[in-house]
Amino acid sequence: MNEAELKALAARYGYERVALCAPAPFARWESRRQRAHRTAQRLCPAPLAAAPWTRAVCVAAAPYPLYRPHEGVSVAAYYVAYNTFHAREEALLAELGARGVQACRLNIPAKPAAERAGLGRYGKNGIIHVPGLGGCVMLSCLALGEGFECGPGYPDSDEEQPGDCGECRRCLDACPTGALSEGGFDHTLCLRAHMMQGAPVPVGLRAAMGGRLLGCEECLRACPRNARALAGAQPPPGELARILQIERVLDPAGRAEYLREMGALLGWNMAIGNRVLAQALLVAANLGRRELCGLIEPLCDSPSPAVREHARWAMEALK
Repeated sequence: MNEAELKALAARYGYERVALCAPAPFARWESRRQRAHRTAQRLCPAPLAAAPWTRAVCVAAAPYPLYRPHEGVSVAAYYVAYNTFHAREEALLAELGARGVQACRLNIPAKPAAERAGLGRYGKNGIIHVPGLGGCVMLSCLALGEGFECGPGYPDSDEEQPGDCGECRRCLDACPTGALSEGGFDHTLCLRAHMMQGAPVPVGLRAAMGGRLLGCEECLRACPRNARALAGAQPPPGELARILQIERVLDPAGRAEYLREMGALLGWNMAIGNRVLAQALLVAANLGRRELCGLIEPLCDSPSPAVREHARWAMEALK
C-alpha cells in the first residue's frame, strides 16, 4: 500500500487529513513531560520503543461538529465523537492488516506528531489547528511497518513551529479560569484537567465548573478557525440526554445502570463510579439543584475523599 492508497482508505473511515512523519523520538515533548498533566505523562515519547518495526507514523485527523449551546448539564461533543472514532480506528487497523500492512495504534503525544507531520500548528489554546478543519478534530497516530511503501524523507524535526494566531486572543479571553495566556497553557488551572481525576477539585475552581459534567469547549467555540464545527453544530444526541440526568448517578438505585450507559456512549474509562459521582455533585451545586439534597447528603460520609468533600461543599452551596 502506498501513501495515496492509505489516504483514500482513511477517508472511508472519516479521516479528512492524513500526513506522515518519521518515528524519531519526541525529545522536546519529553523534556517538558514532567510539567504536563499526569494523563499525558503516560504517553510514550519514542514511537520505536512502542513498535520497533515502525517505518512511518501516520497522523490522521477526523473532524467533528460541536453541540449547540444549551442550559443545564453538559458533556462536550469531543467525548461522544472520540468513542465513535475509536471504533473506526480499530476498523481501519483491521483493514490495513487484511491488506497486508503491519499497523497498530501508537500511544504517543498526538499533537507533537501532528505538528511534525505538517498536519497543523499549535494555537494559543494549546490545540493543534488543521487547515480547513480547525481544532475540532480527532487525531489518530498509527505505526506503519511491513507492507507500506514509504516515500522519501518523512519529516523528523523536533523543533517547535511558530504559531500563526497573530494578534488574535479570543480563546485567551474566553477561558473561564485564565488557564490560557500569551505565555502558554497552565494545566493546573484548566477545568478539564481536574474533571474525574479521582482527587477533590481545588476549591477555587469548583464554581467555575458550572454545569460541565465532562469537558470544556470555551476556547474551541471562541476560535475563528472552528467556523465549520460551529456552523454544523447540532443538539446533543438523544442517547446523551440520559447521561445529562445527573440525578440518576446521585441515586444509588440507578447508579449502576447510569454508569453502564455512560461507558457504552463515552467509553468505559470515563464511567468510573466515584469520579463521575464527584463531578456530578459539583454540577448539582452549581446549577442550584436543591431538590437533590436528599441524594447528596448521604454522600457527605462517602469513603471516597473526592465524593465526600464535593458532597459537603455542595450541601453548603445549596443552603
